[in-house]
Formats: sequence, C-alpha cells, structure tokens
Amino acid sequence: PSGDGSKPSIAGDILTEEGLAVSNAETSLTAALPEYPKSRMTDGVGNYSFYNNVPAMDYVIEASKDIDYLNGVSTLDLVKIQRHILGLEDLDSPYKLIAADINADNKIKASDLSQLRKLILGVITDLPTNDSWRFVDADQALTLDLDLEDVKYAVELTNVTNDLMS
Repeated sequence: PSGDGSKPSIAGDILTEEGLAVSNAETSLTAALPEYPKSRMTDGVGNYSFYNNVPAMDYVIEASKDIDYLNGVSTLDLVKIQRHILGLEDLDSPYKLIAADINADNKIKASDLSQLRKLILGVITDLPTNDSWRFVDADQALTLDLDLEDVKYAVELTNVTNDLMS
C-alpha cells in the first residue's frame, strides 16, 4: 500500500509469451531524482511493486534476468533460425524473432547462429552482448513483420499522479 494515497504506487507482472510468471527477474524503476533508480525482484508469480513514489514524475520500468542461458534452448532452435535466415520457413512469433537475435544487434543473421552454436556446445557460457532473457513492453503491437530496432524494452510512464497497478 502507498500509505496516505499521496504517493503513487507502480506495480505489475512479468509473464512469458505463454502467460507463465517469470520469477526472480530484476525490475528497475528510474526517474530524474537522486533516490532512483530503485530495483525489486519479481516474486514467485511474476509480480513487482514500487511504493511511495514521488507524484507528477516521469518513470521508466525495465526488467532483466541473466541466468541459465540454455533454459529452453535446443539444437532445433539452430535449425529453425537457419531456415528463417534462408527464407525457407519464417519463425512463427514476434517473441521468437526477438529471441533469435542472439547477439542483440537488431538483425537475425549467421552471426546469431554462430553464437548460439557456441553456447549449445559449451564453448561459451554466456552471451557477451545479450542477456539470457529479454523483456518487452507488452502493450506494444508486435507482429511477424516487426523491425527489431522498433521493439520497446522499457515501459515509459509520464506524469504519474495515481497508482498504476498493472
């Protein structure tokens, strides 16, 4: 709770494409004030909350999680990304397009395959230019023809005067 109601609360949840909760993701709330940024970890059901924020300020929420790079990754991903690059079979989700950008350069190309192959084979244990998870603003309209440069990885909140609980 935000106490007397004069200081807005900002809260929400972090979910996968399938609607599953993402626990232990670090959320960061940034504002142009000395006591910011503030950070919180998501709980077991993917919730985060920031209470007692300064009213009438602009805020930015970002999330990160950089563990277990091979979670959900298989050699089949290499095949699917390669088929996508060759134009034989497109990836079927905008989130898969984002995930296929292994080196986070906003393009899906052979260098992504090379990085992923090294990761799967154990030659590298993490990705030097990317986190193991990438979080996007769920309110943006992601389509299969998205330009990866246009993906928003932060939620921008302007002139927050009331509680924002989702």
